[in-house]
Amino acid sequence: MKRRLRTSVKVALVGVMALSAYIMNITAGEKVTEEYTVKPGDTVYSISEQFLSKNTVQRKYILQFQHEIIEENPQLKSNHYIIHPGDKLAISYYVK
Repeated sequence: MKRRLRTSVKVALVGVMALSAYIMNITAGEKVTEEYTVKPGDTVYSISEQFLSKNTVQRKYILQFQHEIIEENPQLKSNHYIIHPGDKLAISYYVK
């Protein structure tokens, strides 16, 4: 019983340490926010592709970055994620 408890505590400790390292990695860079004006033919996905390479602090996947753009721009949710040329989007990423 004690052995199982010790193993559980060790596993939990390793998990907390990994989470701490992850959080420190996120906050290590400087947050940059740009305003982007939507052009004809743009999609939220294509805009995500454009800005993903600027994010130099941590590795992100395209869908995760796209979700962050949607979260940062509440007008996208209220408009069923439809964008039009001329719309302004706030896009944030982290740089070292």
